[in-house]
Amino acid sequence: TIKGKDSTGGIVGYLASTLDNAFNMGEITGSKNTGGIVGLTEAIVQYTYNAGVVYGLENLGAIAGFLNETEVKNSYYDSRLLSSYRGVGNYQKPTKAVGNSQNSSTVYGLDYNYMTGIERLGLGSLQMNFSKQNWTDNINIDDNENYPQLSIFSKSNHEEIRLRSKEATRRTYYQIYYDYNSADGNNDK
Repeated sequence: TIKGKDSTGGIVGYLASTLDNAFNMGEITGSKNTGGIVGLTEAIVQYTYNAGVVYGLENLGAIAGFLNETEVKNSYYDSRLLSSYRGVGNYQKPTKAVGNSQNSSTVYGLDYNYMTGIERLGLGSLQMNFSKQNWTDNINIDDNENYPQLSIFSKSNHEEIRLRSKEATRRTYYQIYYDYNSADGNNDK
């Protein structure tokens, strides 16, 4: 969990030089310019993904809060996660990748049902046009339940890095049931 004020990000608050190969799976809360990867960027952000929760007050994005004449590319965020929670009090959740910009052809909000498993990288209608040099969709997985992973992490020689990469690209959603006085739907009272 990261809590900050202005320019708060899961990896970097204020970015002045290129950021490559990063992911976040934690909760990020900030005021102005809050993002899952970077709060405010004046440099290129590429090969990143966010699988964490983001809250902010102004200029907030699933990847970057505020983009200042640069670009975010070859990145994605978990759109199903984003749609599964609400803002809290005055704090809002992001609605897109970058707070002050629209999603682009190389920045995706991915839905778990369509973008997990093998063969998700490519040029097909249900594939991401990401380089297989930087991304993998068939390494470091147990089944077909992972989003694409960054190659640098999925192919790492360090077991802990591979494990965190796998965990960050896998989502488990929970369904909660509430039993009110053993109600079964047939109660008349």
